[in-house]
Amino acid sequence: MSRMRGLFVLAGFGCSLVMAGAAGADQPRRPPGKQPHSIAATAARALQGYAVVSSPQIASPAGTQVYGSVQCPPGTVVLGGGVSDSSPSLQAGVNSSYPLGSQRGWQAYVNNVSDADATFSVFATCAKQPTGYRIVKKKFFMPRDLVIGGLVECPATLATVGGGGYSSSRHPFVFINSTYPIFTGRHSAWETEMSSTDVDSELTTYAICANRGLAGFHFTGVGGSNAANAQSAATVTCLSPDAVAVGGGVWSSSKELGGRVNSSYPDGNAWKVKEINSSPRDERLVAFLICLS
Repeated sequence: MSRMRGLFVLAGFGCSLVMAGAAGADQPRRPPGKQPHSIAATAARALQGYAVVSSPQIASPAGTQVYGSVQCPPGTVVLGGGVSDSSPSLQAGVNSSYPLGSQRGWQAYVNNVSDADATFSVFATCAKQPTGYRIVKKKFFMPRDLVIGGLVECPATLATVGGGGYSSSRHPFVFINSTYPIFTGRHSAWETEMSSTDVDSELTTYAICANRGLAGFHFTGVGGSNAANAQSAATVTCLSPDAVAVGGGVWSSSKELGGRVNSSYPDGNAWKVKEINSSPRDERLVAFLICLS
C-alpha cells in the first residue's frame, strides 16, 4: 500500500520537500513552514570520506536476470545506492537494489525480458561511518499477481539516508515498482513496492539510518509525468552547491504489474531515475534525493 501521505517536512532536522511539474492528486505537496535551504542549527559535522563508486558496465543479455555489485572504498560504509540500466525497453528493469550485507557496498539484480541485449551499472554512495549508523530491514509476504509495499522505519533518534529492496524471487518478471524515503512527524522510513507474478514470494525493504544531526541534511523531490506505454525520466538536484547526494529513489502512481523501475542512481550532486509505465493510461512519478554536506 502506498504511503505518499507521509512525504512531508521532518521539522526535527530541517528538511523539506520541493516539487516541480504539474500538480496532481497523487503528487505530494510542498509543506508550509521551513524553506528548502534550511539546515539543522546544531549540525554534528561535515560528511567525511564521501565517494560515489560504480561497477563497470555489466552485460544484460536478452531474456535473463543478472546480478551485479560494487564495493565502497576501504574505511567507508554505504549510505545509498542504485542501478543505471541502458535498456530502452518496457520489458527491462530492476528486480532488486539493496546494500551488501557487509554494509560496504551495493548490489542489484536486473531483469531483461526484452529481445535485445543491454548493459547496466551498480552505484554506491559511501563515506566514513557517521554516528548512529545502522541498516535495518524487514521482510514482507508477497502474494501472487499483486503490487505489494513494505515499509521499514529507522529508530526514533535516527534519520533515513538511503534504502532499497530485495525480492526473494528470481523470476524475470518480478520488478521493483517504487523505492523511496518517507518522513512523517518524528518518523523516518523507507518503502519499497514490488510487483509479483504467478508465484508467491518475499520482499525485504532496507533503510540505511544515521544520526539526525548530520550536517546539511535535506530531502527533496521532483515530480513529473509518466506517460502510458513509455519510459520516463526525472532528475532531482541537491539544493545547496555544497551538498552531495547520499540516497535517492523513485515513486510511481501506477500500481499495475507493468509499472517498474528502470534506473535509480546518483550522478554528482543529483539523483536520476527512469520509470516504466506499460499500462494504457498516463501516470505520475516522483524522484527523491537525500543530501548531506
